Amino acid sequence: MKAFSCFFLILLPALTVHLQAKAAPATPHYIDPTTIDWKTLLPDPPANGSAETKQELALILAKQKTRTPVEVARAESESKLSVFVFAHVLGPRFTAKNLPVTAAFFQNIDDDSMQVAAIGKKYWSRPRPPLQDKKIQPAVELPKTGAYPSAHAMRGVL
Repeated sequence: MKAFSCFFLILLPALTVHLQAKAAPATPHYIDPTTIDWKTLLPDPPANGSAETKQELALILAKQKTRTPVEVARAESESKLSVFVFAHVLGPRFTAKNLPVTAAFFQNIDDDSMQVAAIGKKYWSRPRPPLQDKKIQPAVELPKTGAYPSAHAMRGVL
């Protein structure tokens, strides 16, 4: 823990200098979404109505029947991702308010990842499960974008 905190404190000034050197950050900040070739990187998702999609929907419905209030609370807490969820590991000072440069850096990453994912979502236009089966009741409000590729996974990778 102490070693990680020291590493983070050493890394923070470098990030600060990098971000301050960028007078007016262009959009995108770090990665150009138009350079991602989704067709090469990812396979097509299962076709709507296919046996695999029907299995996925059945699994979602089964999990829906057994989900607990604790699981719903966790889903709600993770619906808006933030690096600051790691405050329980890095300490109570690890907040956006205390680390505005870090907050801005990760917001830029989030912005870029959403732009990158949007291109893949537009390409495949895979409907979210509740649009494929009306019995599915999401635990949280879902974005209006497609289901594939996962923007949560994209943010985790970037």
